[in-house]
Amino acid sequence: MTATQASRALQHVISSEQFDRPLLDSLFASANALERVRDDRLAHRIMATLFYEPSTRTRLSFEAAMLRLGGTVLGTEAAHSFSSAIKGETLEDTVRMVSTYADVIVLRHDQAGAAARAAAVATVPVVNAGDGPGEHPTQALLDLYTIERELGAGPRARWLCCWRCTRTCGLPSSHPTSCRSATTSSLACTREACPGHARRS
Repeated sequence: MTATQASRALQHVISSEQFDRPLLDSLFASANALERVRDDRLAHRIMATLFYEPSTRTRLSFEAAMLRLGGTVLGTEAAHSFSSAIKGETLEDTVRMVSTYADVIVLRHDQAGAAARAAAVATVPVVNAGDGPGEHPTQALLDLYTIERELGAGPRARWLCCWRCTRTCGLPSSHPTSCRSATTSSLACTREACPGHARRS
C-alpha cells in the first residue's frame, strides 16, 4: 500500500511506510484530542491482544487505551506457550479464529512479516505491535508524536525517526547524510543511509 492510498483508507497498520505527512497530521490531531478522554465510544467493541513474545509496555498501552474508551480486551501475552500454537496451529489459522471473536487484532510476533501474514487472512483490522526484526510502526508513531509535541512541527523540529528500528536518529532533516525527512512520503531509513541508525543499533 502506498502512502497516497493509506491517506484514503487504512484497513490495517502493518508498516510505517503506509503513513504520509497528511495522514500523520490527522492521526496526531486525533491523538491529542483523545489524550485525556475517558468515555464509552468503543463500548461493545472487542480488541484481541495476540502476543507471541512478551512486551509489557506495548500490551498494556493498547489495553489501557481500549478500556479508557469503553471497549473490552481479550488475549494472551505468551501465545507461543498458552495458545493452540503449542499444538502446531499456524499463525494464519489462529488469526482466522480470533477474527471471529474480536473487532481488531493487535499482534506482537517474533518473526518479521508476521503482521502482513496475519492481515492477509484476517477479517478484522490487524495492528502490528512489533514483528521481531521487522517493524514496530506503532512505537515509531508514538516516538514521532512525542517529538513533535515536545519540539513542535516547524522546520527546526523536523527530526527523523528510524522507522525500521523505531529509534530516533537525532539528526535534523537538513543533515547531509540523514535519511529522508518525515515530511516526505517515504519514512523508512536504513543502516547504510542513516548514521544515527547505525550509532544506536
